[in-house]
Amino acid sequence: MSAPSAPATGAPTAAPSAPAPGGTAPATAVQNGKTRPADLPADIPLPTGKITTVNGATGGYLITCEAADGDLAAYQAALKAAGFEVSPVGDGSVLAEKGESNLLITSSSTTITVTYAKI
Repeated sequence: MSAPSAPATGAPTAAPSAPAPGGTAPATAVQNGKTRPADLPADIPLPTGKITTVNGATGGYLITCEAADGDLAAYQAALKAAGFEVSPVGDGSVLAEKGESNLLITSSSTTITVTYAKI
């Protein structure tokens, strides 16, 4: 029998938390065994799909979530509701900006990837 694997970030996992309204998970939320980075600003919503990868460090992350048809539009609406200025940049990509937070969102038929950079 193999031992359970640790999260990709190497960070300890927190107890699962339910997403808040609008799909925003609390800062300590665990989705599919991957933890939302604790230092990711709490006002940044993430897509509602399961987090499959988290890479990066303080001030910059690449977070990939499972997605289905319509999830990108729903995520854009959640970003706008959170006060982000959202602009399409072509090829299914979106730029979202608010204060010091810049997000580049790319999507495919099965994933949404959020690249976060603090400026």
